[in-house]
Amino acid sequence: MRAPITERPCWLAELPVSALHAAAFGKLVILGGWESEPPGYRPGMAAVMRAVCTSVADRIGARLAEVPGTRHEPHREQPEAFNHPLSTFWSKHEAP
Repeated sequence: MRAPITERPCWLAELPVSALHAAAFGKLVILGGWESEPPGYRPGMAAVMRAVCTSVADRIGARLAEVPGTRHEPHREQPEAFNHPLSTFWSKHEAP
């Protein structure tokens, strides 16, 4: 429990956005749909996560994909739905 309590929130992360934006490889940010917030989550977490993911995608020049019906862990909550935009992205950005 100590680790999550002391982790720096994702919105405070310092990302090398200029370098990532300039990089020649494709980028993808996957966001849970956050149609509802589960009990125990801070109020407004859905809006915070949407703002963070949208901002990161914009700043690094990434495509933003949403997995409806999921929240913080779309890869665990709906793996098949998560894998669809990921595999589509990879098929369009394969190395020559």
